[in-house]
Amino acid sequence: MIGKLADSTAAPLAGVSFIEQVKASGLKFVVVTAQLALVLFAIRIFEIENGFGFQHLLPIIFGGFVIHAWLPERWRQPFFVGLTLAGIWLLFGVIGGSWLIVIGLLLIALAHLPAPMWIRITLIVGVSAVLTAFRAGWVETTWSGGIIAVLGSMFMFRMALYLYDMRNEKKPATLFERLSYFFQLPNIVFPFYPIVDYITFRRTYYDRDAYEIYQKGVLWMLRGVIHLLMYRVVYYYFTPAVEDIQGLGGVVLFIVSAYLLYLRVRVCST
Repeated sequence: MIGKLADSTAAPLAGVSFIEQVKASGLKFVVVTAQLALVLFAIRIFEIENGFGFQHLLPIIFGGFVIHAWLPERWRQPFFVGLTLAGIWLLFGVIGGSWLIVIGLLLIALAHLPAPMWIRITLIVGVSAVLTAFRAGWVETTWSGGIIAVLGSMFMFRMALYLYDMRNEKKPATLFERLSYFFQLPNIVFPFYPIVDYITFRRTYYDRDAYEIYQKGVLWMLRGVIHLLMYRVVYYYFTPAVEDIQGLGGVVLFIVSAYLLYLRVRVCST
């Protein structure tokens, strides 16, 4: 296991013994893990995005990172997919979560049918139309709830990119590369999620030192927390109600504060 960690987290350093490399990796792991713990603690204390169930995912995020960082590289994507599925079941329950997963797998399967592209697109659009009917309440269900919104966030734009890029794949993707592209853990609590390019997703997967990637991820999470706290300050203390606007100064304050509320949107786009 330790040998696999050394192979998957950093290239061997000339003139540095194997034991020293393992110690260096262990130190980096401790530093990044401590930073992640502090960020997650801040999220817990300030109840960041509590309405979306983010708090329930914090133990999965922390524990998942600790395990994921020590796994051999070939096991990381299967573990990440499993972690996302566990988060889905945790937030949406067994029935709702299973429906979300099954429909997602159905959409991916339709994209891989041995049929002309126009037939695959037609079938995917047809399934999307049915899901729209569920979301609009035209068809009564006991499970749809918020899972249709999450499904839309996962598949609406990513599926279009996926179908386009599939034809240009130089190296066929593995099953778990495809699944991890759609089933991304943060997406289930952040429906307003960035559009992830499929080719870029594959090309940049562990394309540098693992701990450099982890460090960058923690810094992005910290930046997101700061943005959301700034959003709260602007929303609660600087955004006037429409009926309270008086004079040019009030109009300017309303316009500026309304623009600053974009801080919340910015978090999801980074």
